[in-house]
Amino acid sequence: YDATPPVVSVSRPVGERYYGQNSSEGDYYLGVLDGSSSDAFGIARAEIQIYDVTMSSYWYTTGWAVGASTWQYAGADSWSYAPPPFVNGYRYRLEARAFDIAGNMSSYATSYFYYDPGKPAAVMQSPGAAGFYNVLSQVSGTAADPAGSGPFKSDMLRVETGIQQTLGGLWWTGASFTSSDRVWLTNTAQSRPAWSLSGASTPSWVTNTKYHIESRAMDVARNTSTIVTSEFIYDTQVPTVTVTSPSGADAYLGTLGYISGISADNNSL
Repeated sequence: YDATPPVVSVSRPVGERYYGQNSSEGDYYLGVLDGSSSDAFGIARAEIQIYDVTMSSYWYTTGWAVGASTWQYAGADSWSYAPPPFVNGYRYRLEARAFDIAGNMSSYATSYFYYDPGKPAAVMQSPGAAGFYNVLSQVSGTAADPAGSGPFKSDMLRVETGIQQTLGGLWWTGASFTSSDRVWLTNTAQSRPAWSLSGASTPSWVTNTKYHIESRAMDVARNTSTIVTSEFIYDTQVPTVTVTSPSGADAYLGTLGYISGISADNNSL
């Protein structure tokens, strides 16, 4: 005789989490809905129910329908279910239940979550297209997360920037140009859409040196923007100029056809 109900739990989705399309961020990529169930004498089956909170509809095997709930078979002790097509900006509820071999049903395990597959967009404003700089106090730009079809977007999480000296190809670690691999320096503090990397996070720029900068934005669902890039030459060397005509040898001139001279810049780039 067994009157004790089984226990069921949901592993994925994690409650109140935003999920996106960046499969390299496994904790925020919903490739499968899964969980587990247990009972002292054995599990007969586990079932799930998926509810679209935004549109008040339930998932059937062939699509979404309003007004009637439906339970889908997902396995037994270790259960899993392939995600249905979710909509950008919608909120969902997953419910799971299990039945043991005596027919007892567990309490529901419930998890609410959001879906946001849209990539944010990043713009680098400084350095811009000038190509040459003699002062650069910060690397800065804007970043924004686009709205989806529904009311829930994850919004911005952070902007990351990598700085490379092109001669030698080494990347800035936050302390020195010593890494052969790109190092992402994180900005989280700005009031969006603005972002910047300044102060101790940026190097002391060296004159007559070319730099390559990359930035990318990431939203809360861990979707990552296309990398934006900029290259510039840092140059603080003062050019030289010399007047050759008039020569300065004569204090007074009767005629002067033209004024001429030469100028030079020692920057080799």
